[in-house]
This record gives sequence, C-alpha cells and structure tokens, in this order.
Amino acid sequence: MGGVLEEVALDYFAQDDAGTVYYLGEDVDEYDEHGQLAKHNPPDDAWLAGKDTPAPGVIMPAHPKVGDKFKSEDVSATVDESDEVVALDASMTVPAGTFEHCLKMKETLGDGTVEFKLYAPGVGVVRETPATGDELLISHTTQSQAEEAKPAAEASAVSAVYSEQETADFKKLAKATMEALDVGKETEMVAKLTDLETAWDDQEKMLRPKNEATWVSLDKTLDKAISALRSSHKNTKKGKAALEELVKNLELATKH
Repeated sequence: MGGVLEEVALDYFAQDDAGTVYYLGEDVDEYDEHGQLAKHNPPDDAWLAGKDTPAPGVIMPAHPKVGDKFKSEDVSATVDESDEVVALDASMTVPAGTFEHCLKMKETLGDGTVEFKLYAPGVGVVRETPATGDELLISHTTQSQAEEAKPAAEASAVSAVYSEQETADFKKLAKATMEALDVGKETEMVAKLTDLETAWDDQEKMLRPKNEATWVSLDKTLDKAISALRSSHKNTKKGKAALEELVKNLELATKH
C-alpha cells in the first residue's frame, strides 16, 4: 500500500483427476508501515487443511456453471468464504491487456463483505475488487510463454564439447523413439526410450566431467521426454517436443 509491502501469502492448491482445484490453505507474513515483518501466520488469516480444518476448500470447479456455489474457506468465523459463479463470458481490460471469456466469481466473506474476482482462461485472476479497492493485473507470464523460453535458455547452456562418435547413438535412439511414436508403435517406442535412457546413464561418468552444464542441460531434456511418455497421463506432444529438443541440443553439443 503506497509503495510499502503489506503482506506476502503463500497459497497451497491441488487439482483432482476430474479437474476441480482445491484450496489447502496459506502461510501469511504481514508487514508494518516500515516494510518490516510484523506477524507470521496470524490466526485470523493463515490456515492449513488437516490442521485447522478437516477438509480443503474448493477454489474452482472442474466445469463451472453460472449459479454454482461452494466454499473456498470454512475454517473459523474470520476465515470463511462462500463463492458463487455469476458469469462465464465477461470481458475485462486491465493494465496487462484485454481478456475475453472471463469467469466472474462472487465472494462473500464471514463478516458479510462481498468481493468479486475475474478469472481469465490460461491466466488466472486479472481483477479483484476487495473492500480496500480495485486490484488489477499489471503483467503476467503464462505457462506457454514460460515453456517457450525454456528451450532457448537450456540450449544456451550447451557447449560443443563431445565428438560425433560420443553423441551419434543418442541421436539415433532419440530419432528411433520419435519414429515409433509417430506411427503408434507403443511397445517399440517404450523400448527405444529405455535404450536411450540406459545408454545415456551408462556414459555419464565419461561425458559429465567434460562439461557439467552441458551434461545437466541434456539430462534435463531427456528427463522431460521420459516424464511425458512414461506418465500415467502420457503427453505425446510434449514427449516428442522434448525428443526434438534433445536431438537439436545434441547437435549443438557435438564438435564439427
């Protein structure tokens, strides 16, 4: 407020398999008028599910509809909030931009105070109207923007330190994995991915000492592919993108 930090809150959320997002509580630090820490986890603000209340709240239903009602906080007389979806197609312009198809939420606090929040698809809260005044989103980074930035950052950590002989088999196995993925040969894809992982792990003692940053960057990219393709919720698109990134970075890591 007025350029002085008032509060820092660390909120905890979890999403179930159906898509509903639950609110598990928050840790709160409050600061005085000089910006110095005054209180940590005041009881009228901070709480944790399983400690201060037996069940988490609901912060967002999987498939919200106008008229849906639920409680995001049901902890005490002061930590209490009832929510209602009042619109699904609102438009909102804030400093961060103009957002369409926003969900508008009515929040009724324990003391009867009413606030509203507008959630933009793929972004989150873009406007909040608490009793203290309007709060508008100034800027944001979406997940897609963050993901797009990662390959460039990881590629910049790669140096040409390996010989063609040292990287050839990895590139061959990565490409073979993608080929099996493209034609839907699941068993072959899993086998080639396992061969790639085994070959990479077997060569760690030889490759890692040559350049720690390069090896770690390549290892992280391979881990992304393995995680995407072996998960119970397999993501073929992410898995293939990670393998393509791995081949590209292996080329960058190869001395020509």
